[in-house]
Amino acid sequence: MDRHQPVDLLEGRTAEGLRDWLKVHPSVEVITRDRSGEYSRGAREGAPQAQQVADRWHLLQNLEQVLERILAVCYQRLRKLPVSQAVPTTQSTTERLAYVMRDYSKNELEARLAGREKRVGYFNTVQQLHQAGMSISTISRKLAMNRSTVRRYAYAESFPERVQRPTGRSMLTPYLAYLENRYQQGCRNAQQLWRELGQQGYPGAHNQIAKWLSRRRNEDAPMTQKQAVTNSPAPHQPSFDLPTTQQLAWLMVRPVSLLEEADRQILSYVCQDSIIDQVYGLVRDFGAMIRTRQAELLDDWLVRCQICPAVLLQQFGVRLQQDYAAVRAALATPWSNGQTKGQVTRLKLIKRQMYGRAKLDLLRQRVIYRC
Repeated sequence: MDRHQPVDLLEGRTAEGLRDWLKVHPSVEVITRDRSGEYSRGAREGAPQAQQVADRWHLLQNLEQVLERILAVCYQRLRKLPVSQAVPTTQSTTERLAYVMRDYSKNELEARLAGREKRVGYFNTVQQLHQAGMSISTISRKLAMNRSTVRRYAYAESFPERVQRPTGRSMLTPYLAYLENRYQQGCRNAQQLWRELGQQGYPGAHNQIAKWLSRRRNEDAPMTQKQAVTNSPAPHQPSFDLPTTQQLAWLMVRPVSLLEEADRQILSYVCQDSIIDQVYGLVRDFGAMIRTRQAELLDDWLVRCQICPAVLLQQFGVRLQQDYAAVRAALATPWSNGQTKGQVTRLKLIKRQMYGRAKLDLLRQRVIYRC
């Protein structure tokens, strides 16, 4: 950290390797690290005299990951919150039709419904096993499922429906208002609409307008009961397009001063839920504490965290308490792990330049001794 360059390259990421290296170099005074338990144990056993400093960026990243899990638990409940006039809808129904809807075949619709029924079965099984006292890791191994999926199913209040979301704007988007107006006037000829849009500067092909027209007709056509069940497995489709859990978590950890008005309205929408409102208050205060390095606020924040109704946030506070010295040092000292991240990027570049022929001895020479 003082020289702004690496002094050695260890062979692995184990606590034992770090411990042995530190014992040979007893002059180490400060160790910056991420939240890895292996690095913490290796530093504690190899250099008990050194001050460990947790990385501030990793603290915010850990909080964002916890937020995603909290939001995943109550996501279906958040989607059912009342929508006020202040909350903007991302797109009109006509605009979404341009590039969100797909014309699924009968086989595709049946496959989608079968896939949902399969996921519901897994969800019910995970809920039963978790309520019986089985751990997330055990359920993951037993059902051969990803641990993050098992965790999401185990803590969810209801089955997490998949939400179809827009993929981005299309070249047809600026002309949707005109198309809708002509459609309401009775024009159903795709070639005619294409020629009219071409005079207005539309650069796309005729088939894009034909697809839009087909979807628009299907929207007006009466739907059978079987089609309604197949196309709409979710019982509730709000008029407000709630962002994903990842996007919501990102908005909640961002500084308030960097939020746009639309972001503030989205957060106001989800904060109608009392639990999320309390969680967001703690998250906002934690982010401000990290960015301004106010170590004196940490103890009070940990106390508030333990009375929060969100169990996952309580567990996050317990983990911070277990690593209290390093977390407080992150707020009280200027050290960070940023230099290490830069050196890791350089290390990966060197390895790729050698096309996989980078054994440890050669790699150490190229990383430590600069030409």
